[in-house]
Amino acid sequence: MFVENWPSINWGIVDYWRQPKPGHEALKLTYQPVLPSIAWPQLTWTVGETVELELWAINDLWKDYPEATFTYSLRQDQNRLKSSKSRFNLTADSSLPVDKIFFQPQSLGTYTVKAIIRDRLGTVLGENQFAFEVIDRGNQANDPMSSVKDTINIGSIGVSGS
Repeated sequence: MFVENWPSINWGIVDYWRQPKPGHEALKLTYQPVLPSIAWPQLTWTVGETVELELWAINDLWKDYPEATFTYSLRQDQNRLKSSKSRFNLTADSSLPVDKIFFQPQSLGTYTVKAIIRDRLGTVLGENQFAFEVIDRGNQANDPMSSVKDTINIGSIGVSGS
């Protein structure tokens, strides 16, 4: 299923000629054995609302990485708004919370958090990123979930009162 058996359009992540398709890169990133994980409670925030993100280090390998570093940066476009670098011991087959980001955006737009774990020699073990939107909730046209919320609310009206 992961490799196409003939030139066609299907679910394979490697095509008939054994060239990786875009899905290959997504799975490669997702299944990194050492992953800087970014936990988020929602996909959109409003200006002034506190964004809280948890940063985790996950090691699915049977190998310790003493004196590893966890680096993150928070950006809006090319502007770095916040960054940090932490040194820690990443033990084999483990996951541990490394840091938390608290941030209050002052403008609308797309923000990106990029996280990298390196071993003590500086070799990249894993990298990850998360993009989120800061929107004006007063303007429903800017809220990508507004049509879903409307649908859910309309559906619940028909169910109530039975």
